[in-house]
Amino acid sequence: MRKPANAKAYALREAGELALVAVLLVSLRSALDWPCFVVWTGLAIKTTSSIVFYGLFLHRPFSRNPRVGIEALSGQTAHTLTELSPCGRVRIWNETWSAQSETGQEIPAGRKVCIHEIRRLVLYVRPIDRPDEPC
Repeated sequence: MRKPANAKAYALREAGELALVAVLLVSLRSALDWPCFVVWTGLAIKTTSSIVFYGLFLHRPFSRNPRVGIEALSGQTAHTLTELSPCGRVRIWNETWSAQSETGQEIPAGRKVCIHEIRRLVLYVRPIDRPDEPC
């Protein structure tokens, strides 16, 4: 089964499934001479399970906006491949990028840097002094 793209798609898919369950239960009720409460109970169980499943598993993924592409680089840690004086190369996520020291100071090769800004496909970075320092 394919994962729905958003909450609206999930609701539409669940409405379609609820309609199919209703048709099935009404057909079985008439064919097997079931009492009416069986149909209503089946529909209530299907509706409740859909709401509970959405609340437990799908609400969070649908409510956040993932950062993708070049915007996701800001705030990440990279490693310098060449000396930045003030320009050079850094590696992040197995990709090599052009980078420039944000302050203009020299940053030696092999240092950890924090990506502060991205302009015209150039990463503006600042050195991380301590290994435990957050980016």
